[in-house]
Amino acid sequence: MASDTNSIRCDGCGDATIRMPEWTHDDSEIFCSGCGEPLGTIKSLRERVEAAVSDEPDTFADNDNQ
Repeated sequence: MASDTNSIRCDGCGDATIRMPEWTHDDSEIFCSGCGEPLGTIKSLRERVEAAVSDEPDTFADNDNQ
């Protein structure tokens, strides 16, 4: 996957579509749907998504008092 922490794209072809097995475990491999390149594991994908989401500003904070 791309090294940019907020980007989840294939280093090989730039595609952002992921192919996963139907039944997954943390150590299940995921692949690029565009070129088939291995992208890591379910666990590594989840960690990247969680990191990207935690870097997002709290867009709902202004709406809490409405």
